Amino acid sequence: MNRLDDNRILIVEDDDDWAEFIAEAIQEVLQDTGHEADYVVMHARDEQQALELLDRHAFRLVSMDINLSDRTEGTAEGMGVLGYLEASTSDTWSIIVSGEDKGKYLEDAFEKYNILRFFEKARWFHPMHPERQEVKITVKSVLMYTDALIHLDDGDWEQANRSWERACEFAPELKKRFKYVGALVEKAKSEATDRITGLPTGEGVESKLRELLRTEEPWGALYVTVEKLEAYYRQYGHIEGDSALQTIARFLQNRASQAGFIGYPERGLFVVVMEDHSRAQALKAELPDRFRDTYSNLYPYQDLEKDGTVKPGTPELSLEVRLVSDQDGPFTDIREISRRGSGSI
Repeated sequence: MNRLDDNRILIVEDDDDWAEFIAEAIQEVLQDTGHEADYVVMHARDEQQALELLDRHAFRLVSMDINLSDRTEGTAEGMGVLGYLEASTSDTWSIIVSGEDKGKYLEDAFEKYNILRFFEKARWFHPMHPERQEVKITVKSVLMYTDALIHLDDGDWEQANRSWERACEFAPELKKRFKYVGALVEKAKSEATDRITGLPTGEGVESKLRELLRTEEPWGALYVTVEKLEAYYRQYGHIEGDSALQTIARFLQNRASQAGFIGYPERGLFVVVMEDHSRAQALKAELPDRFRDTYSNLYPYQDLEKDGTVKPGTPELSLEVRLVSDQDGPFTDIREISRRGSGSI
């Protein structure tokens, strides 16, 4: 999805004053949401100009002053724009700001075209009908919806889910008509969760690491490797091996209960992300020794000495912990963080 080339908003309005009113409302939303530099707002005074612009550019949102019904003579103006959008493959939403209340025609139009809302100009400044505020809310829903699609393309399902939920708060009809976005998010969630530990894996871990690249706050990430895990599986079998991984996952969750994130990106490797570098250092120092307290849950009693240590000849699980933090950066790619965490650099 091309973020810059597609981020345009088109206002189709033959009245320059109304075009200015609508543009002001849209610009306020862009400023409030920090998207002012990301979007270009363009203006067409009639259908022909609008079609020419649509032929040359992709738009996220089109605001039109039209009559919605083409069944009565003289009311078809603007339908060519909607027809163009319907036939195209672009992901463009429409809002209607009209001088007439054509609400009775809306139901069919909402289904046939990507129309989010209808606004009547007569109510724009009416104290009991704040249409201008409603336009702003609708524009916000489009911005959040677009953010959700962008983050889905990037594999950042956590941020996609946040943007999608915000979009649906502004425009509940999104959730009814476009359930596939929520389904994609849920699918990404399920695929990003490890079957054994129940922890985020794959895209879930990468999503969290991408957040670290964007933040200016201090952070620490512990890369915790379970040593001799494969030997343990060979000795005790897959059922006991999987049970051991679950025990280790619970151990890390208990020791780092305020960490905010624990992931399992690959077999035998856990990633613990903390928003406090000093706490991450302290946890790194204590994890290996504290882990030995779990031996009674990991080994049958006959394989343990009286003091709780593992008998000779038995594969002894242990934790190797590496700390990566913002102080090791700056980082420009999550692979740089992972390579340092794995000890390869």
